Amino acid sequence: MQSLRASLRHHHTTANLLLSQTGKEAFLQRLAEAQIASAGKPKLRAAKRGGAPKKNDSSVLIPLVEQEKRIWIILTQRSFQLNSHRGEICFPGGKIEHGEDLAQAALRESFEETGMEPSKVNVWGALNPVLNRYLTNSVTPVVGPEFVEFEKLQRGTTHELNKRLFDLIFEADCVHFWDRIPAVCVLDPAHLPSLAPHCAEVRSIFMVPVDEICAKSGYTNFQHKSFRYVLPVFQSSEYRMLATSDSCISGYKEPPVQRIWGLSACAMHQMLLNLVPELYDSKLAVPF
Repeated sequence: MQSLRASLRHHHTTANLLLSQTGKEAFLQRLAEAQIASAGKPKLRAAKRGGAPKKNDSSVLIPLVEQEKRIWIILTQRSFQLNSHRGEICFPGGKIEHGEDLAQAALRESFEETGMEPSKVNVWGALNPVLNRYLTNSVTPVVGPEFVEFEKLQRGTTHELNKRLFDLIFEADCVHFWDRIPAVCVLDPAHLPSLAPHCAEVRSIFMVPVDEICAKSGYTNFQHKSFRYVLPVFQSSEYRMLATSDSCISGYKEPPVQRIWGLSACAMHQMLLNLVPELYDSKLAVPF
């Protein structure tokens, strides 16, 4: 614990360096090395950001900003008025329209949802695609022929279970699973006061400190019929609310802790591994 605290103090003093051009180059180098390491997965390689976006593909921004010598990550909470995923925590972004690339779609959607001006954003690059929310339904036929193998793995570690599950996914024709591409960017801190939620889609905009979520990272288990899998989860009690809409539920109180899980946590997990590996050394096997 003492060494972790020392690392966090060091992180506070190097926030500016991490978001500098030097930090960007180091981030992209680590990302490139991770992509080379995953090159043996042909289906993953086919689904990566190099190809043209497919119908229903979407792109999200992971906005980073420096404030008070700390790096913060900006997230949104979906409106409670939406028909699906109401109140969930996510990154700004949305579906890629015809003729757009990943960055253009993420910037357009982020502006529509939060007022984040594209001119105030420095896009570093896209991460690998993240599994969409229909993984459990789509994977079931793939797992079927390997059910005996899975029964054995359920008595093993969560990392072994995830690794075998993802190997089965990649052995199948599963390119359509990958439809959410996160792009990392750095936001001008002077633009923070200008952010405002779009009432129809976003209820609030807030940010969480990188050092805290690295220290408070964990994982959560999911079960679907004959198999289970594990995904990362993050918590922040030091989060800062940037803006809220007037269209929230009457009497709603902000939670003492923001919990980031699911797709957003998978994207954050990948970003942290490449941005601050000295702080975030999770060995959890998440597919990307």
